[in-house]
Amino acid sequence: MAYRVECWHHAKVYRKGDLEDDLILEAEHTLPTRKEAKQLIENRLSKLKNVRREYHRGIQPSVCVGWTGKKWTNENTGEECFEHYKYILRKL
Repeated sequence: MAYRVECWHHAKVYRKGDLEDDLILEAEHTLPTRKEAKQLIENRLSKLKNVRREYHRGIQPSVCVGWTGKKWTNENTGEECFEHYKYILRKL
């Protein structure tokens, strides 16, 4: 049994001179055990300020989110955005 960890990054980007936000798939890791997959996520979350963890067993994916504390305003929508990393752990 293998496990896949996806790392998503919600970051600010400039498009045509306007400050906006984007959700980018930064990395995908396939690990042989759940313990190794959780350890990878916990190592990355330890560097972030505010963290939310939702681990689940079985078919339902586990989702962990950590915020960096950086924020900006999307110039097109006026929405306030917060930079964060989202880790999704799935059983293959």
